Amino acid sequence: MFEVYVSRRQLVGLLNAIIYISGDYAYISVLTPYTKPNRSIFEITLRRNNPDADVRIASKLELRSSPNIDEQIMCEIPTDEDLYKAAIMSNIAEINKLGEIIKKIDSFSKRDPLKGSKLGYLTFDTNAFYLNVVDHIIRYIEEKNIRSVGILLIQAVKDEINRKFKDRKIDRDFIDKLSEALKHSYEELSHLHNNLCREDRYWFLALSLYKRVKQRVYSMEFGERGYGDEAILGSIVDFIEKFGRAYDIAVVTADQTFAGRLASENIETITISKPPIGDVIGREYKSVPLIRVADLLYFSAIIFGKITLETSQGKINIKGVWRGKRTNHYDNEIVKITTRKEALEEKLRKTVGLLSKLLGRS
Repeated sequence: MFEVYVSRRQLVGLLNAIIYISGDYAYISVLTPYTKPNRSIFEITLRRNNPDADVRIASKLELRSSPNIDEQIMCEIPTDEDLYKAAIMSNIAEINKLGEIIKKIDSFSKRDPLKGSKLGYLTFDTNAFYLNVVDHIIRYIEEKNIRSVGILLIQAVKDEINRKFKDRKIDRDFIDKLSEALKHSYEELSHLHNNLCREDRYWFLALSLYKRVKQRVYSMEFGERGYGDEAILGSIVDFIEKFGRAYDIAVVTADQTFAGRLASENIETITISKPPIGDVIGREYKSVPLIRVADLLYFSAIIFGKITLETSQGKINIKGVWRGKRTNHYDNEIVKITTRKEALEEKLRKTVGLLSKLLGRS
């Protein structure tokens, strides 16, 4: 069996490898263990020498589960909301007000502290980490090589993420019940063993994102330990009182109530929101950059545990979780690619030199 561990961003290399071994076009149907056979969650069309792809997202998840599902395993049965979140987190479907955040970054970047201007800092509420909005921002800052804009991390935001995270694990009994409900063998779902339940995977992604941002040289962490709006707001107000002469702050949140409290303190706020689910799923996205398609594969693999790419050359599995997955795999955004199709395995092995450069191994 061919297998390789790759990072989220390096999944672009896998997409390039698929088009390389397929011809001028490659059509990919993406399946999960939870959905009925041949009922994809989304479809991808790739073209040779084209940096973009077309993505069609299903209008609903057609689940293969039985009508009588044990309450214990309901937390692992996906809904349309999970497909919706994958599209949002990968920026296939753009969060509302993302453009306004970009404009604020561009405005901050034009300031010159040597001429007396204040440095601009963005800070984010918990939900901006949960929805992966912060990742889109740091990607923009780094792609544009912007050096005069900072990220202010609030300790209470990290504490709230940790509080939401319950560390619930999936055991053998859970998988047996899930296998029965989905009419699968244990082996088909064994990748879930001793891994986090789906909602905890979302929060662990948020925590890993917080840690990655903290490693950036343009970020700083501030505030006392705590959680909830009161602690987050208190830290932001305290920062402004102590350092307001040197820094301007803009806060990004999806919480309308919290935005109102920030406004009452005369703190600049950008209130983001998700587009309606009906505007996101059940539609086709044209000319999507491959990096976003790779992100969609990555987040779908984490959310659904495993996805299967059906191509003209055979099936490729991308496992977001597997037995032995550790914290560093989340922090480094690693997934596991496998295939048992001999013809496809042979072709992938022929390109493994290129894959090693583009994808790397862990």
